[in-house]
Amino acid sequence: MKLALYGGVGWQHPFGVAKVLAWAGKYGYHGISLRGYTLDVPHRLERHYNAVGYDMLSPQLVNEAGANEFRRVLKAKKLDIACFSCYCPLTYPPGEIRDQSLALNKAYIDLAAKLDMLWLRSIGNVLNPLPDVNLTAQEAFDLHVAALKELLPYAKERGVKIIVETNENSTTANADELLAVRDAVGPELDIVMDGANLYMEGQDVLAEAHKLAPHIAMLHVKNVRRRPPGEIDYLPKHVYGYEWTELPDGDIDWKELLAVLRSGGFDGYVLYEYVNPFKGMPRAYWHLLPDPESAAKSAAAYLRSLGGFSPK
Repeated sequence: MKLALYGGVGWQHPFGVAKVLAWAGKYGYHGISLRGYTLDVPHRLERHYNAVGYDMLSPQLVNEAGANEFRRVLKAKKLDIACFSCYCPLTYPPGEIRDQSLALNKAYIDLAAKLDMLWLRSIGNVLNPLPDVNLTAQEAFDLHVAALKELLPYAKERGVKIIVETNENSTTANADELLAVRDAVGPELDIVMDGANLYMEGQDVLAEAHKLAPHIAMLHVKNVRRRPPGEIDYLPKHVYGYEWTELPDGDIDWKELLAVLRSGGFDGYVLYEYVNPFKGMPRAYWHLLPDPESAAKSAAAYLRSLGGFSPK
């Protein structure tokens, strides 16, 4: 297995991407994961899509000189860009907005190819991308699948894979839904298990791991602690609040989960996701997050202590 560090760890630092690279190299990660901008998403919903951080890249803003230097630094540090997140919905109904969405996703694929990224992580699995349109679950599924079928050949021509994960309140909220999307799109679509997302969706994470172990190309690890709803919690289901914790300290037993996944055949990238600060929490929560460099260091040490990771 290999370790990757989520770019969100540098979102508040003025030297954001540079710090992600520095900490990944310093603490023995094999790669990093970067986030795309959301300000250019068509008809973005403010709660989800108005995120801006110093770790984010945009196809409209990275010039050729910057891309070339970025590649040189990655090579010198022996780091991959394991994946690049595009937060643009793929469930818009047919029409101009859907065309804009597909065009933007293709622009992200072009940037991923330019920077030799392994995967474009498509966060396109939104159930209701527009406030005045209420899709059924089947309609959202069908629109998501159709868009992925269009994007996959475009990405393949440019040497980029597309990967989709389990997310709360989405077309891929659990293992069965994620596998159904992959089966409908085809085997070239790669998939990710995110244990914390499954837990916050109310799933039995261990049971989901048994289902997904033979199929996933990547695992996302972070940890949370469930508690009664309060003022600074993430509330994906409006039932429980969730407090982000250091990786070993929350409700999810990553030692047990990794053992299950490895015994089921998983041997891919493990991405430590420092909390996504734009996941619906109020800004007061931002000041309670662990120090990012300390979190990057401790997560790498903890994961390596579980065994099974390649040396850097």
